[in-house]
Amino acid sequence: MKNKKLKDKLTIGVFSSSSPISATVPVRYRRGKEYLQSKGIDVVDGILYKKQD
Repeated sequence: MKNKKLKDKLTIGVFSSSSPISATVPVRYRRGKEYLQSKGIDVVDGILYKKQD
């Protein structure tokens, strides 16, 4: 089954509620973000980007 092409530009926001992957493993986060962008999706980093407690 193939996905249909999106007619409008899609934007998603990303946040880490329990595991700050963008801070602990930034390469993995960047790879996932680049994958989504390669599919034509705009990615907006949330306010917790690169933060950890």
